[in-house]
Amino acid sequence: MKNYTNKSIKFLTGSKIYLRPFELKDITNEYRIHINQIEFLSLAIKFPSNKIELEEYAKEHRLSKNSIFFSICNLKNDDLIGTASLSKINWLDKNANYGRLIFRNYQNKGYGTEVLNLLKNYAFNYLNLNTILTIVYSDNIGSITSNLKSGARKAGILKKYFFKNNKFVDGIIFQINK
Repeated sequence: MKNYTNKSIKFLTGSKIYLRPFELKDITNEYRIHINQIEFLSLAIKFPSNKIELEEYAKEHRLSKNSIFFSICNLKNDDLIGTASLSKINWLDKNANYGRLIFRNYQNKGYGTEVLNLLKNYAFNYLNLNTILTIVYSDNIGSITSNLKSGARKAGILKKYFFKNNKFVDGIIFQINK
């Protein structure tokens, strides 16, 4: 999925990817297919989303002083490969939630780990946050591995926290401190 070739804003740059502000133009048919694959539903999206709903979601992030929404792009070709966010930013207590959605064709290639490392650096060194955290499905081995590689530690387990594939699964809380 090509986006803004030669004109991309490279807000945070890693070795294989960069993060830039999420744009409404990113909500293409291909993006909607990725976001609506039921077997890969993220924590935030539980129901199918049409273009209008996805645009509203992006606009809410943009207007919020407590949320930052990024597009993840491949550094070599500017392809959109997923999204990332810092949300529920609590400026007083200096903490936030983080999230990543890596499209299926790009999973298990180290992109999620690199995204989290960029988010950590931004959260701790630019936003002056002290703690970021996330909750992942206990059966999401890729996300668990990526969190651990990025220095996250298991802060707890929420028993039967999510309803997924017609059964309850645990949620694992991962926390990273400055």
